[in-house]
Amino acid sequence: MEICIRAGWPFFCPVLFVKGLDTNHLTEHDYVCMWQDGDGCQDWLTLDGFFSRIEQWCAEAQEGWDSRGLARDAYLNFTEKHPAVATLDIEEFVIGEAGTWGRCYGIIDHQKHINLKPNKASNASTNSLKGYYYSLGNLSVPPRNLRETLETLSRPQSRQLKREIEKRKTVHPLEASGSVDLVILCWDIEEKRALLVLAVKGSGNEAKLKALQVGPTDLQSLKIRAGPDAPKLADKSIAVFGLGALGGHTALLLAESGVGSLVLIDPDQILPENVVRHVAGRTAVGQYKPSAVKAIIDDHAPWVSVECICEELRLPSRLEEIFDSVDMVVDATGTEAATQAFAFTSLKLQKPLVSGALYRGGAIARIQRQAFPEDTPLESRAANNGHPPIPLGVDQEEFIEPPVGCSAPVNNAPPSSVTACATQMVQMAIDYLADHHELPDEIICVYRPLPNQHPFDRIGMLLHDNTQSFKPEQPQPETITT
Repeated sequence: MEICIRAGWPFFCPVLFVKGLDTNHLTEHDYVCMWQDGDGCQDWLTLDGFFSRIEQWCAEAQEGWDSRGLARDAYLNFTEKHPAVATLDIEEFVIGEAGTWGRCYGIIDHQKHINLKPNKASNASTNSLKGYYYSLGNLSVPPRNLRETLETLSRPQSRQLKREIEKRKTVHPLEASGSVDLVILCWDIEEKRALLVLAVKGSGNEAKLKALQVGPTDLQSLKIRAGPDAPKLADKSIAVFGLGALGGHTALLLAESGVGSLVLIDPDQILPENVVRHVAGRTAVGQYKPSAVKAIIDDHAPWVSVECICEELRLPSRLEEIFDSVDMVVDATGTEAATQAFAFTSLKLQKPLVSGALYRGGAIARIQRQAFPEDTPLESRAANNGHPPIPLGVDQEEFIEPPVGCSAPVNNAPPSSVTACATQMVQMAIDYLADHHELPDEIICVYRPLPNQHPFDRIGMLLHDNTQSFKPEQPQPETITT
């Protein structure tokens, strides 16, 4: 038994090597997996702590590993690995009962990405990789190599896979061999489907299997990272006016958070200078901003239905039509006239509105909500009812170019202020739509203090508390030095 100190000690755990050990939870180099990567407990700083962990590991191995943990670590525990990622929508595959199998094929997107599809003669090309998926039913311990894979399969499945491996003509993994190139093992763990995707290397008695990382693309798997409010947002629709830097980030965050439907409204096109702060990149130059943002949303959150309106909407009847068609309106135009029109229409139709804008070159962000009966209407907000106006600055501070002529000036806010404001706007919208009701009707974020202009002279967040005053989010006690 050897204890190996790795680079990064003492912050990163050492590893244990036991010659001839044949078990799960070994790394690719046969080190015993004692702690999860990134574990910060530092129990390994003493021999007592290290040996205590060895005793715990041995007890878990003797009692039998947790099948759920082994399913999650099936790729990590496999002896040989390939750096490619295999993506698939498991809902497209018709997985039969235990002991059955079916055909599939793999499309090589690039060297590190294989897209798996159920076999359809009309879709599979001569250059695609041939594969089989095998239904295993319930499986306690996933295999770690070809021998264990054949032992895990039923007799008919094992004979079929052996025959296919014998017919392979090439020896390299992820190359079309004329026979089986990919193997997918499917089993059930507590009503969930576990997968192990394997690439075949070599042929006949020299054949080996290499594990590929699995990347499920079904909506249920993708939405796991959308956050806890995603189920409540799935049937919500939001109209976003203004798809510039602020509106683009806001729309994308709303989509990634699980909103089911978005209507994007903006008449402008993407220019090269826009991409510095915009979610869209240089390949979107010339596209209308709603269309450019839709492409980004489709890539990040494919469950969202997106409608693009690439025109300026000023007619009250047209505005009312948009307001009536959604559950909420988000204003990211940054123009006072548009905000006033949206606030008026919101009150008239009793439609929730969230409006956000940046001021003083991105030093200040203000996010306003007009939704609940107790929310002060935007048109009535003033210093005497607890809504202080943002102090005006000089044009050179607020804009890259002074507001001269018919073109709108360019706001000088940095990207960090844009994304921070967009995040707060999304939080305000979700707070209402997910029925949390934890935020006030107005939040002011001070990213850079304005000297001698209270309450904007201190970095932090100011929350309107419906008692005609603003209060810091978390007052900090004064530090007394002695």
